Amino acid sequence: MAVAQDPTGAVFGIWQAGAHHGAQLANEPGTLVWNECQTTDTDAAEAFYRAVFGYEVHRMQMDDEREYRVLTVDGKGVAGMMELGDVPPNWSTTFAVEDADAAVAQAEGLGARGLVPPFDIPEIGRYAVLQDPVGAVFGVLAG
Repeated sequence: MAVAQDPTGAVFGIWQAGAHHGAQLANEPGTLVWNECQTTDTDAAEAFYRAVFGYEVHRMQMDDEREYRVLTVDGKGVAGMMELGDVPPNWSTTFAVEDADAAVAQAEGLGARGLVPPFDIPEIGRYAVLQDPVGAVFGVLAG
């Protein structure tokens, strides 16, 4: 296992699987659904992750003129990348939920702070961003 920082400043972890091969369940409520590199320099980050991990990258235009990049392995999307100039470069984790509005309300009731209220992403689902009581930021997605 190792923890590293890409050239834009986003920190990530890697490990070589042994007996524990990683997440056995994903894309179900309560489990990991997506990871995303949010950075100030998508070109530098893309070049880095292509070189280190061999990702292919599919680019698409977002509604607000920004470009979204999907990192792929064998044609399957495994993570996303977008330019966010107003936050330090980071990797964000998103968890699947059945109802984004209900998950936000429950999390806030348990001490989380809503950073981005639930909103609809066409053809993807309803998404929100929260910060837990100790400062970790994460997303929830109801698809």
